[in-house]
Amino acid sequence: MDARHTASEVERRATGARLALSWAVVALLASSVPLVAGCDEREAAASVATLKMPLDTEPPSLDPQLAQDVTSFHMVTNLFEGLTKLAPDGGTLPAVARSWETREDGKVYVFHLDPRSRWSDGKPVSAADFVYAWRRLIDPDVAAEYAYILYDLENAKDVNAGKLPLEALGVAAPDPLTFEVRLTKPLVTLPAIAEMMNTFPVRQDVVEAYGDRWTSPEHLVGNGAYRLESWRHDYRLVLTANPHYRLGPPAIERVEAFVVATKSTGLNLLETGKLDWIELTGQDLPAYQDDPRLHSKPQFYGVYYGFNVGKKPFDDVRVRKALSLAIDRSELPRVLRGGQVPTTSWIPPGLLGYAPGIGLGYDPERARSLLAEAGFPGGKGFPRADLAYNEDPDYRAVSENLAAQWRRNLGVEVTIDSQEWKVYLRALSTDPPEIWRLGWQADFADPDNFMSQFTTDSGNNWTRWGNARYDELVAHAAAEPDVEKRRALYDEAQRILTEEEVPVVCLYTRAQNELISPRLRGYEPNPMDLIDLSRMSLVAMPEQPAP
Repeated sequence: MDARHTASEVERRATGARLALSWAVVALLASSVPLVAGCDEREAAASVATLKMPLDTEPPSLDPQLAQDVTSFHMVTNLFEGLTKLAPDGGTLPAVARSWETREDGKVYVFHLDPRSRWSDGKPVSAADFVYAWRRLIDPDVAAEYAYILYDLENAKDVNAGKLPLEALGVAAPDPLTFEVRLTKPLVTLPAIAEMMNTFPVRQDVVEAYGDRWTSPEHLVGNGAYRLESWRHDYRLVLTANPHYRLGPPAIERVEAFVVATKSTGLNLLETGKLDWIELTGQDLPAYQDDPRLHSKPQFYGVYYGFNVGKKPFDDVRVRKALSLAIDRSELPRVLRGGQVPTTSWIPPGLLGYAPGIGLGYDPERARSLLAEAGFPGGKGFPRADLAYNEDPDYRAVSENLAAQWRRNLGVEVTIDSQEWKVYLRALSTDPPEIWRLGWQADFADPDNFMSQFTTDSGNNWTRWGNARYDELVAHAAAEPDVEKRRALYDEAQRILTEEEVPVVCLYTRAQNELISPRLRGYEPNPMDLIDLSRMSLVAMPEQPAP
């Protein structure tokens, strides 16, 4: 049976509200004090309608098909727009696709594009732009880490392997406003997958004209609510309202996104009015518990440590199990103090498949027995291993805690290694260390986004581990419409991942704790860490009396 999906009344009301606000500019006094030393006069006299937001690090990429991290996600999802988009509650809303339908028992999706969609240079967005982008994502010469998200498309794996030409991929544009996707099987998650930045359209003429430089400010053409005005690397990106955006220009005309190296620096900038929000560390959170600016929300965000199973002794499942069993996860919230929820399973609370009873709990006696079976009684003879993480005070605190627990419970020593984010990503994709830290934040609100990360073909599976049964279960679950059957499939897959094979050690799910300036409206922490700048506005604040 064909199924049809159209824009909800909620989305229509939200659209009307955004249009009503579109050129509402709040009159705020422009500060003449630069954010950091070295700003010129033009920068210091930025528009009074300017939002100032923090970035944890320099975005590694603004190319939708190549971007793979949260920082890039925050920028790309405001410069570009896909077929569908995330709702604040984690649901799926129409975007460039104003409606869609399924045919041939769910093996064909037909997306009908909104004729109002325009590129930032005014040209219409075409279904051919999506065909080009999806082929580009699967193109073996592009080598995109997220190519695997399209593997259920017709001929996708063979195209990605170079066995078939790009034209064989199951996408087509029968007319400028119709985008067709042919699948190898029914896929209930496809509209949610289409929310991911890696599926966003890009302009073939721009990419081919400028090559690796196409995302620089002077060349980038997007279809989102904002345009990229400037990018001073490792310092600041400036976004300005896109007058051609399909829903009308957003209320906030200008956004300055600053690379803020530390949370303490960000907190100081917020308190002096030079940022509009900042995420608090666990160390800072207690001092702000009663602050009305504090907003907290659990996230679809799991934190884990992975093993490179291709390196000894982590090729031995008994070693991996021993290290997992030797961790008392209840210590971690006390270390971090940020509302984290300890977990031994992978799918986070709030998503189908959350199963807190799955996984290896704290059992140091069994851990020591398994380590002895593997040839390292009391830790004797165990080679010193690297435990790597990307720079962050919280990540360091967790790494130090794990190292101390393994030393105390197993007699095992690890060397802690902190790396800058872009360097760290390169290391994981080329030669991962023995043990390494990562978090996974949902790209879309479905358990498949978490479980498919560790399939054999996943470009984000840096464990070097693969399991055919696990792959089969995850693939079956993505196509299963029955909720309880789908839950059972995920339970079995999670047991393989966290109890039987243990290529990763799941630790905790995160909560988001942010201080938000009272002048900023329309931004609330949410399970997806969604930052939709087009939904936000600024209000004038009363002047403070002189002391």
